[in-house]
Amino acid sequence: MPNTELDSISSKQLISGLEFDSFEINLNYENGEKLTTKSFRRIFGDKRISINILYRNKAIGKKLIESLEKSKFE
Repeated sequence: MPNTELDSISSKQLISGLEFDSFEINLNYENGEKLTTKSFRRIFGDKRISINILYRNKAIGKKLIESLEKSKFE
């Protein structure tokens, strides 16, 4: 997609006291549309969990991420 700007950031984030790898991609399209995808990954023993959130509206994305941050994992 020509003329689409892409910005990414990776970090660590604590959820339920556990460290998750976090990766965020922000896409800014030529027509003014903006899209954000944020993924959270962690290995539990021999299993891996991946949670992906995709949103256009920042307020909705913030609510989704806050909901995930309040999750409990055992």
